[in-house]
This record gives sequence, structure tokens and C-alpha cells, in this order.
Amino acid sequence: MNNIIIIGAGKGGAALLRIFCDDKEIKIIGIAEINPESPALELARQYNIPITNDFLSLLENKDIDAIFNVTGSKEVEKLLTERKPENCEVIGYEGSKLIIKLIDERKKNIQEIEEHVKKLEEINEKLKETDNIKTNFISMVSHELRTPLTSIKAFAEILLSNPDEDLETRKEFLTIINNESDRLSRLINDILDLSKIEAGKIEWKLKRIDLGVLVQQMLSSFQVLASEKRVRLEAEVFEDIPAVYADKDSLIQVLTNLLSNAIKFTFPQGRVRVEIKFTEKPICGVLVSVSDTGIGIKEEDIEVVFEKFSQISSDLMTDKPQGTGLGLAISMQIVTRYEGKIWVESEFGKGSTFYFVIPSGKPVKKVAKEEVVVKKKREEKLILVVDDEVNACKFLSYHLFMKGYQVIEAHNAEEAIEKTRTYLPDLITLDVIMPGIGGFDVVSILKNDPQTKDIPILIVSIIDGKDKGYCFGANAHINKPVDKSELIKKVAVLLDKKEKKKILIADDDQGIVKAIGYTLNQKGYQTIEAYNGEEALNKMISELPDLVILDIIMPKMNGYEVIQKMREKPETKNISIIVLTAYNIKEGKVRALSLGAVDYFTKTNELEYFYKEIEEILG
Repeated sequence: MNNIIIIGAGKGGAALLRIFCDDKEIKIIGIAEINPESPALELARQYNIPITNDFLSLLENKDIDAIFNVTGSKEVEKLLTERKPENCEVIGYEGSKLIIKLIDERKKNIQEIEEHVKKLEEINEKLKETDNIKTNFISMVSHELRTPLTSIKAFAEILLSNPDEDLETRKEFLTIINNESDRLSRLINDILDLSKIEAGKIEWKLKRIDLGVLVQQMLSSFQVLASEKRVRLEAEVFEDIPAVYADKDSLIQVLTNLLSNAIKFTFPQGRVRVEIKFTEKPICGVLVSVSDTGIGIKEEDIEVVFEKFSQISSDLMTDKPQGTGLGLAISMQIVTRYEGKIWVESEFGKGSTFYFVIPSGKPVKKVAKEEVVVKKKREEKLILVVDDEVNACKFLSYHLFMKGYQVIEAHNAEEAIEKTRTYLPDLITLDVIMPGIGGFDVVSILKNDPQTKDIPILIVSIIDGKDKGYCFGANAHINKPVDKSELIKKVAVLLDKKEKKKILIADDDQGIVKAIGYTLNQKGYQTIEAYNGEEALNKMISELPDLVILDIIMPKMNGYEVIQKMREKPETKNISIIVLTAYNIKEGKVRALSLGAVDYFTKTNELEYFYKEIEEILG
């Protein structure tokens, strides 16, 4: 145990007290403080540490190991050195600061280690969970494979043991063996498909697909199965359905699973209906629904219906159809891969409706060909994607199409020049490495043509030819492999696709306002400045910004009052607010969020997350 005393416990003494009070190896004999408003006094009282104005009286204790002099006075330090007990160290102001710094760093390091340990424990738990999932999956696969194998083996042994069995019996047993073999084959194929999708190893060929046409084709192929079950098939395709960018085979797999299930689980004289329409909820895309008048799903089974090997039982069907239990799990994986949604609504005994949405652009009204090539009559922006690599073209086209742009493609320089002059696109993405005429030459030709010189060109290339591209007249450059977020941002900036979002920055610290404003301007936002609460509120009413970045501690009106008054005014009540403040108190965060702020950041935080939040709010 080390015994210490603290002399002159102002802010430095308070810092020492906070450090040493929780250390079981250190005992504070007392503190000497002549300032009655010292922050250390309240702490000393909490920990029952003796307080005195006469620091020399503390030196009477001969068991003192160290004296911390944080007064900064050389006279006091000299007196302490003369009067201190033998073997006692006197640590001056600078030494005390150093100790505080070292201990703070040690505590910080310990905290970081504890955080790393916590993260490792979380990773370990996830690994255990993954291992359990794998074990359960293997167990389920083994069970599902064993079931048809058992039947095949059993009936094969019967036939081998009884070669003289009558023809009808042998035919019946062979039919069972054949059906179970088909079931086993389907199961193995489904397991392989699911594994490939989950591992991201399936190569999908993305292209424009009209889901309405695809569904009509699918219904024709299912007509025989429906007729055998005496189930009526219906379909309704709404007008102005946009195309989706997807792999045709994967969508066929989803539709096959849903249609086959609907027909199998519907009673004779029942109905299966498919509807296709555009929707903006839950996401913007093409919504397909498959409804049936079948057995329905119990409420407790709805939650597990998309799980692997989920087989929904029902007492309503005596001849229960058998499947692999993987069809819906595969469908979910496929739809999720497209960043879509799939779900089911059902009432037991009355039927079910399965829904899935594949993201798409908004519907485009059909226009005459001459209107397409005249820019002023075209509502959606038209982008020409130029790349001799077909897959690279498809990748760019897919992501641009999903953002609502019209897209045309060209696979060589000559085709690019011809289509540019024919369609006058709003923007061109151009690979510079192509056979024949190179990409830089294409830039030069188009920029020297009065008809096409104002079309922005975005170089998309594996080589870093940024400077050369700019010399020829290109407007921007992006490296391969292409990051889709960077692609969309650069395209949006070049097209000036949307009006700049307005952000009001309210803070009494001019440096903070200027620094944040500069960064936001670089990101394409328009900024408005305010340096007190009243000014911020007035500018909100006059400017109607899309977002407010608000400090809490400001002159004339604090941040809490600003939020409260904003929410009371009809014109400002729906404006999003992010609090950015040095006021790092939990109660402050709770209060701000409860008043209506959407998020709360402290100025000591990593601002990377702050800017990401702004982009998520404003898009």
C-alpha cells in the first residue's frame, strides 16, 4: 500500500483524486486546499479523505510515500522538500501532470484492450453460431438424403429377394424407386444451388427482363400440372411495368418454386392467381404476387417457411405433396441477392399469397422513336455505356438502370460514335482500352463535334489515364474495378441530376462551421451558416433547408430550444436535425433525441460516420 498526500488540489488535484481514489494499492492520507470552490473538495468528501488548509500538518504522518505538489509554487515545493519524512518523494507540478498523462494513457490502453477482448468474444460467439448452423445443416442434409435412399434400398431389396413377384407389384415398386430417385436428384441439385448462391459462386447473366412476359410463359408451362390437379390459373399484368435487370434462369427458379407450391397445395377446383405491378413499397420495383385458395399456413409456421428443409405440415390434405424443403430458402437467397424482398401472407384453411419485389427503375411511358432521340422531349436521362467487355457493360448498365436512367450500350469505338450522334445521350461512360480506335480518340472526336461536344464523358478504365483523359476533354475518371457508389455519385454530379440539397450549419464556433461547410460543399451540398440559435431559427424559416446540423451550446438560444421551436412551426417541423456538439453528456443526447433530433454526434467522434449519416439522410 502506498500512502500519498496532495497539496493544492485544484483541477490537477481533482484529476489525481479521480485516478487514485479507485486504486486499491494507493491510500490518500489527506489533501491540502485553501480554495473553497476547488472541484477536488467534493470528490474528497465523497471518499472521506481528510481536508485541511494547513499542509504542514499533513507532514506529521511519517508513513507518507509521496507528496504531490500541484500548486505550481516553488516556495511550497522547497518547504515540502525540507520538511518531508525520510524516504518520501516530492513530486512537483510537471511531474504530477506527467503521472496523470501516463495513468490516463494506461487506462485508455486497458480500455482499448477490453474493447478488443469484447470484440474477439463477439467474433468467437459468431463463429460458434456459424459452426452450429453448419452442424445443423449437415444433420438436416443427412436426414433428408437418407429418407429417399432408405426407400430406394428397401424396395430394391424386396425386388431382389422376390424375383417371382407379379408384374403389377414389381411395376408399383419400380415406380416408387423411380420417384424417390427423382426426389433425391432434386434434393441434391437444390443443395448445390443453395450452397453456390450463399457462397456467391453462381455467375448470373444480367439482362433486361420483362417480368410480365416471363410470367405468361411460365403459366403456359404450368398449365398441364394445373389441369391434372383441376386448378384454374389466372394472371393480371398491370400497365407500365418497368423492365428489371436480372438473370432470367434465377427468376424462373423463383417463379417455379412459388407456382409449383401454389398448385400442389391447392385443392381441386381451386384457383392460383399471379399479379405483376409496379410498387414503391416496401422498395421501388416490380411486385409479383402468387395467390392460391389452398390449405394456407398456420401462424406459427409463417416465421419458418423460408428456412432450409422447412416442411409445413397440415391435417387438411391427406395426399401430402413432398418437396425438398429448400425451394423457398433458395427463392429467398435469389431475391435477397437482387436486394429485393420476399414474404408471405396466409390464413390457415383459406390460402396463401407469396410476394416478391425485384428492384427496378420507375415506369417509363412509351414514346415514339423520334421523341427518344430528341433530348428535350426525353424525361429520363439517357446514358451511353461504352466498353468492349460485354460483362463490364452489363455491370454498369445494371446499376445505372436501377437508379432510374435509360441506358444504351456500345461495344467498340465506331458504334459509340454512331450512337452518340444518333441518340445524343446525356452522358457517356467510356472505356479507353478498345480494339481499333482507342477511347481517347473517341473523346477527341466527340469533343470536336459541335453536336456532341457538350455531352459529359466519364472515363471508366483499368489504367490511370486521368490526366490524359482531361487533356482530351473528358469530364471525370473512375478506375476499374468500379465501385457502384462512386459510379452513381460521379454520374449524378456530371448530370446535375438533382438540385443540390441545402444544409444549415448552426454553431457559434466559426472554424467548425467553415470546416464542415467546406467538406459538405465538396460532396455536392449547398450550405447555409448560422452562429447563434436565433439566427439558425430565422434562416430555417427563410431558407427551408433539407437538413440542420446543430450545436447545443450557443448564444441567444441553445440547441434544445431551437429544436423545440422548430417542431412547433409547420414549415420547419419536418426538417431533419443532426446534433454535433462538444456537450458529451448521456442525458444531453437523450434529451436531444427525445425532442426530435435524428442523431447525436460529439465533436470528438470520428467525423467519417457523421458524414455517412448525412448521406444516408439526404441520399
